[in-house]
Amino acid sequence: MVLEVLVVDDEYADSICKYMKADFLNYSINFHSTFSGEKAVKKIKENSYDLIILDYNLPEENGYQIAKKLKSLRKNIKIIGFSTGWNEVEAKEAGLVLYSCTKMPIINYIHKLLEK
Repeated sequence: MVLEVLVVDDEYADSICKYMKADFLNYSINFHSTFSGEKAVKKIKENSYDLIILDYNLPEENGYQIAKKLKSLRKNIKIIGFSTGWNEVEAKEAGLVLYSCTKMPIINYIHKLLEK
């Protein structure tokens, strides 16, 4: 099984993908990036992803608004909030599986997905 991960961040999407790839060199994971929420919505319509890593502070809409859109398109999509902007109430309302401002909880969650 190949895990497909989309990283949505207006500033650091490519860097996040690079660092995540380095943590999972021996695993079958494809990291994809986009720099806007609207492009993420378009990509979700065109591709199948197992996990979305979503920034909160995006230019056109915030991560909460984008997460709600993504969930409306794919109810069971797993979304992780990766930013200091996320809070517990919005993360829960948006259906996030996790939110964090550090990468270790995200890496641990991806390892759990790979074990399934």
